Amino acid sequence: DASALAPHWVSIRAPLTGAAALEKRPGWLTLHGNGEGLDAATPVFAGRRQQHHRCRVRTRVDPGDSTEAGLAVRMDEDRHYEVFGQDGNIAVRARIGPLAAVIASAPSPSADVVLRVETHDGDYGPDRIRLGYETGDGAFRVLADLDGRYLSTEVATGFIGRVIGLYVVSGTASFDWFDYEATDD
Repeated sequence: DASALAPHWVSIRAPLTGAAALEKRPGWLTLHGNGEGLDAATPVFAGRRQQHHRCRVRTRVDPGDSTEAGLAVRMDEDRHYEVFGQDGNIAVRARIGPLAAVIASAPSPSADVVLRVETHDGDYGPDRIRLGYETGDGAFRVLADLDGRYLSTEVATGFIGRVIGLYVVSGTASFDWFDYEATDD
């Protein structure tokens, strides 16, 4: 609802100048895709660092005319998970090194939908990452429950850690709100 994004929002290797607008649809962040997905060097992505081991992240997205728009957990171009809207469906993709696949999908319950990511303690590895969407009554429909170790600095290397955020590939999508909540005890 502000006139500019807060300083904790980051993009990838390029500012969002021209790709992000707060005034186009008041109260919403509108992202204009550049045709590059999260495997590319400069996708259209607005995110914030994951600051808590266990957290819940939610956003309401209106996919507009985008080819793909959603919520992503990202280490780098080769390591990311995302839940996204595409062609009337909600889907989850996992990218780990050279392997990338859409691993789950379901019909979207509405034109705009609340996407959700949760991190939880894992039985092995650092954590589990659950991706899905909320039904009309607010229940979390988990489409995938993935191993978080592949998006950890121990496996992926690096020093920045995970970033969770909003993205669009092509076309235009709008995000009404973004909610990051620590769920640590």
